[in-house]
Amino acid sequence: MPLVNKPGQTAGWRIGSVGGVPVILTWSWAVVAVLLAYLYWSGFSQAMPADRQSTAFAMALALVLLLFVSVFIHELAHGLAGKAFGQRPKEYVLTFWGGHTTFSAAGATPLNRAVTSFAGPAANLVLAGVCWLVGRFLTQGDFGYLGMFGGSGGLSRGAGLGLLVIYYAGLSNWLLGLFNLIPAAPLDGGGLVEALVWKLSGRRTTGMIAAGWCGLVAALGLVAWALWQQAGGTSLDAVLWRIIIGVIVGQGAYLALRQGLALARYEAFTVTANTMPAIVLPNYLSVSQGHQAQNQESTSTWVVVTDSTGQPEGVIGPEAWGTVPADQASQLSLDTMMQVIPRGWAVPAEASGLDALRGLAGPAGQVHYLPVVDGGQVVGVLDLGRVRRVIGLPDGQAKQAGGSES
Repeated sequence: MPLVNKPGQTAGWRIGSVGGVPVILTWSWAVVAVLLAYLYWSGFSQAMPADRQSTAFAMALALVLLLFVSVFIHELAHGLAGKAFGQRPKEYVLTFWGGHTTFSAAGATPLNRAVTSFAGPAANLVLAGVCWLVGRFLTQGDFGYLGMFGGSGGLSRGAGLGLLVIYYAGLSNWLLGLFNLIPAAPLDGGGLVEALVWKLSGRRTTGMIAAGWCGLVAALGLVAWALWQQAGGTSLDAVLWRIIIGVIVGQGAYLALRQGLALARYEAFTVTANTMPAIVLPNYLSVSQGHQAQNQESTSTWVVVTDSTGQPEGVIGPEAWGTVPADQASQLSLDTMMQVIPRGWAVPAEASGLDALRGLAGPAGQVHYLPVVDGGQVVGVLDLGRVRRVIGLPDGQAKQAGGSES
């Protein structure tokens, strides 16, 4: 079982593939599997007589395996739904708290976002329904998932191992499906909220932000509910589990909200709004001549230096003139003090949004400034450090703004 740790791919064990899409089991899933197996075994062993301890152990292992299969089917349903809309899944990942399926953002629409989000919970609810029908047939009607919550139906004492497996398989899928339909990021219900708001507003980022806020509200609600139950006498173990779930949902919602806000900043970015005025001067002019020409425009005007063919080859900032001694200003040419840029590198004035940031990702790691052109004419200078600050990234991380996954 090869360990996966490639750029752009989730770290973990690649346990296989479906339709060429890798299935990755993370370290965190292995940890939670051992923990759940112990908790299941502990509970069953206390409830069963001494001569059925082997059954308790078998049930614990079976439940962990059933949960694994349920989560895998859930993620596979996401992938198949996305593929039906032309979005090929990139990986199926099983994590500490369920899993996730990643897609390319290309071609995403509110409709396929909604269908893809709903497909996972729907698959679990269908499986729960199949188990319920089989259980009802085997028990002649004395079977249901609400009994553990004080409702109708349940599982009679002394049920065989086969019926126990069917019951818990159905129960785990029922709970997994319903829980994921809670309208809050990072759950699938949050994807439905995102799709709805996206459709109404016309902006996916607005939907992502709305789903993130819903997730934070849901997380606070889960924690408040747990504390209220603790005051009512509910066991501490049950309360802690609900608080842990609330914290996990809250963390995912916070990350979804941050991602939505960041993408909104990226989409609002325009080159024009961040362009500093500049004049164009040939490289053969002396520093004193260039400074005089720059002063005639404005003390804050940048200079784009061109070569003999008229192509930009460097830039000079307003503060750079003071770095040349006055007695040498008439002897040195502009190309001796300019910041060199690779030949042909320039930014279209009309560039905006994520496309502009993707185009700037490469140059941002190599130069600090680029000329801005409009209709083949230089109209200003773009400070790439300023670009990073505008989109909320520290220097050196602009490349992250060009990501295409969602």
